[in-house]
Amino acid sequence: MTISRNALCPCNSRKKYRDCCGALSEWPAPLRFQALEAHKADKLDQAEFLYRAALAADPKDVDVLHMLGVLLFQKLRLIEALERLWTAAEKTAWRDPDIRHNIGLVVARLLAHKVYSARVRLLESFRSWDAKVEAAGTVGTPLVSVILPTYNHARHVGQAIASVFAQTYPNIELIVIDDGSQDDTVARVRATLGSSASSVRFIARENRGAPATLNEGAALARGSHLAFLNSDDFFAPDRIETMVAEVAATGALWGFSLVATTLDRTESSRGAGDAQQLHQNKQLAQLGRLSNSFAFLSYNVAVSSGNLFVERLLFERLGGFRNMRFNHDWDFCLRTGALAEPKLVRKALYTYRLHGANTIDAQRLSKSDELERIIAELFAECRHGSCSNPLAPQWPDNRALLVNEALQNGMGRFVPVEILRSLAEQARAEYPFHK
Repeated sequence: MTISRNALCPCNSRKKYRDCCGALSEWPAPLRFQALEAHKADKLDQAEFLYRAALAADPKDVDVLHMLGVLLFQKLRLIEALERLWTAAEKTAWRDPDIRHNIGLVVARLLAHKVYSARVRLLESFRSWDAKVEAAGTVGTPLVSVILPTYNHARHVGQAIASVFAQTYPNIELIVIDDGSQDDTVARVRATLGSSASSVRFIARENRGAPATLNEGAALARGSHLAFLNSDDFFAPDRIETMVAEVAATGALWGFSLVATTLDRTESSRGAGDAQQLHQNKQLAQLGRLSNSFAFLSYNVAVSSGNLFVERLLFERLGGFRNMRFNHDWDFCLRTGALAEPKLVRKALYTYRLHGANTIDAQRLSKSDELERIIAELFAECRHGSCSNPLAPQWPDNRALLVNEALQNGMGRFVPVEILRSLAEQARAEYPFHK
């Protein structure tokens, strides 16, 4: 594709080609790389022209076709974007997760109008449920079992245990299980527990992993409700008292609170103010848009297994945490939401400690086979009608909203291909592309 260097540039910049797209370098790189550089620089018109020129030179270049689709989506030319991405998906037999991800984003935008009434209905139902729960309440002090798994947290476990002893709520048992620590955690636990009352139980054994340790603690519990606490985090003094009053006493079967964040003293203090609000800001950005159980479609809005407060019978009915390396807590929350709607306590009663050892890279999470399994099961549960919470994404009447939210939250790569392809076909039929 040749263009006179003195002609107006086809990217609509109103400059001569020699001063615009033709001036990228004296010895131009291949068009696909020029296009990508312009795209990265947010020069969308220039990038579009170069992508199209690259495709004219090589119509089989799927990467260029894919990126042109992404660019058209950025320019809100949704029908054209879907058509390019559809072709790219077909050429790759729908195996490329990045292409599926971007198709999901486009389809969610195109079909959003179809779920508007469902969104309004669900939000009204959730607000009604939440108001009823808040108005309910009974008097009592049920036994609460705090499950505290430890693993190589000698520096922090003392503060975690002390935060349990400092609770304003009187009826607590503490179960500490060390999961094969290789540092001084066991010695620190024993020193902190000292001559504690008989309501404390400590077990030290070989490493079995977090899910197994949490489940073991729950199996030993005598309380009607379970509270979990990670050994590098800590409770606010009124944590258990508030969770009993706002969750257990109201009839809600499980719940979680807002989260405060603290930086480990070995971490950089730069940006510490922002870090303290990091997780709470993410929680508040998602909670309140739909039901609390729906909020878990975006990410684990409880943030940590340590922030969960669950009726023991519900925990046992669910079978506890599944054996997942990265997402056992998120998976637990999504599955529990299908059985009962969680109550959010709008107080920062749990403090999550940020440090290198507890940071799981987001890319590792997003690429995990676990997440693909979790999302596939969500759709299967919705299809089979095994959900008992009408406010949850798995409820059959909420299927269209589940699909839209999952795609909107960038989970297109995890949605079963047959479902994603069907939705894309539906969008293409409703909005036919005309060249």
